[in-house]
Amino acid sequence: MRLAIIDDHPSQIEGVAAFTSKMSTPPTVEGFTTLVAFEQAHQSGARFDLALLDLGIPGHSDLSALEYFRNLFEDIPVVVLSATNDPDIIWRALRNHNAMGYIPKSSTAEVTRNAIQLVLAGSIYVPPEVFHHPEASSVKLTPLYRSASTPTSQAAARAQVEAMFTKRQRDVFELLLKGLPDKAIANALNLSKETIKTHKVAVFAALGVNNRTKVVLAAQRLGITVQFDDLGAR
Repeated sequence: MRLAIIDDHPSQIEGVAAFTSKMSTPPTVEGFTTLVAFEQAHQSGARFDLALLDLGIPGHSDLSALEYFRNLFEDIPVVVLSATNDPDIIWRALRNHNAMGYIPKSSTAEVTRNAIQLVLAGSIYVPPEVFHHPEASSVKLTPLYRSASTPTSQAAARAQVEAMFTKRQRDVFELLLKGLPDKAIANALNLSKETIKTHKVAVFAALGVNNRTKVVLAAQRLGITVQFDDLGAR
């Protein structure tokens, strides 16, 4: 795994590199203090499995750094690493710009490391701050699911998913949690995009949500996770 950190503060790059060095399988980390430097490395053939992007990179404000990155590098998963923990900024980064996660710089080393590891495993990291956003708080919790405060094993949580969805809907649900677009889900399940859209609508309806980000929010809030090692067996 190769990880790029785009941040104009060298100490931040060093800090993240130190956090990730403690992972069971540490990624190779390379730091860039400007988006231009990252772009030049990419043009020279450097390839990365994930990029961590500081929204406060010089020359950018609000979400413009993320928009710039997304326009140039559609195929590189990106996680925002920012001093900003505004729920609206976080919500727009995840929902409108397809960020695979958002890590406030106020997060502890353990949270940062776990969030990066989660995204490298193929999932999406949604920080607690996003639940303060009005649209996020509108996610409906179906009675079939437990309250987030009730201790429940992962086996029980998965049993609840099995009770709510058909097998194909469950397949789509789990791949949505991994952040896969419709085309990739269709390829993974050997189904047409139209069929995937039908199953996706059913998943949204069952969860009481209306977009992908809310699917992740509902799953995270309710303690539901995906066992990634069994997805390739289908």
